[in-house]
Amino acid sequence: MMARQKVGPIKCIIFDFDGTLVGGMSIWIHALRQTLSYFGVKVTSNELQKEFRSSFTNRMPGPPWKKIFRHLLPYRYNEAWPLFFETLDRTMVNVDLPPKFRMFLETARSQGVKMGIVTFRSRESVEKMLSRMKASYLFDIIIVSGDSTEEKPSPQPFLLASEKMNVKPGECIVVGDEPIDMIGGFRARMRTIGVLGGSSNRKMLKKAGANLIVESTEKLCDILTDIG
Repeated sequence: MMARQKVGPIKCIIFDFDGTLVGGMSIWIHALRQTLSYFGVKVTSNELQKEFRSSFTNRMPGPPWKKIFRHLLPYRYNEAWPLFFETLDRTMVNVDLPPKFRMFLETARSQGVKMGIVTFRSRESVEKMLSRMKASYLFDIIIVSGDSTEEKPSPQPFLLASEKMNVKPGECIVVGDEPIDMIGGFRARMRTIGVLGGSSNRKMLKKAGANLIVESTEKLCDILTDIG
């Protein structure tokens, strides 16, 4: 029922990157295990999934992967963080946007809807991945770690994105797979859509304030019909 509800009109969509536009739990688990093994830490996939779940009750800011490194590598997590993204990039060599979702983005842009990305990644990493997917042309702005004084779940990076795209917060929708995306979007007074398949379940996204929840980004094509 929720997937059929309509949202609009809107002038801007701000996407999280990992878990929303690219990747997912199985890819993250693989990259986490590879990175941790480099430092001599051996963990199972089930153990890492438990770490993911516990990371959401940890009020420390930042994505779940960083919290996991802080827990399992308390003295070397700053070394593990960039290595993790290097491992992710090698894993996602053949990643691409689903054709239906790409067409939706192109159609929305042709109707004047602006597209942004708010992520914990570095700019170089995001631009490299977008180039690999031949999707750079689809996004107007990328807000990365360090662009604002605070990171998600603060509203600052979302407000910075809307400001740079010259769009009012109330005209924006935030799309992400984690509670921090929902919380940050809500605090920025933007509407929010949670995407399943990443690190969070429906209950977690709803509790964080998601206005809508969808199974995948492709389902956005059926929801965001009143755009422009």
